[in-house]
Amino acid sequence: MEKFTSISDCGGVLAGNKNFGVLLQNGCGDGDTYVLILQQKDRYLIPSKARFNTKIEGTINIYSYDCTARTKENILTTIRGRYFVYYLGNYIYFLNLDT
Repeated sequence: MEKFTSISDCGGVLAGNKNFGVLLQNGCGDGDTYVLILQQKDRYLIPSKARFNTKIEGTINIYSYDCTARTKENILTTIRGRYFVYYLGNYIYFLNLDT
């Protein structure tokens, strides 16, 4: 498991790469959003009340601020593969489907 903190002014976390960007809602609005990157063995960390957001696939950057430019300086981490994305409160969970 990896954990990061992103700043939200639009109620989510910005994910994408040079070709696209998407705002993944956090379910609670502005402030700090905690981003957890999980492997299958860690799926128990996703609360049962967490809501499904989307499925993403490819090489995806997670950015430090949801209103930022998608530049290298603003990347928190980069994930590769297929992920289900869930949210609850100020947490966003990325569950790796390939592990």
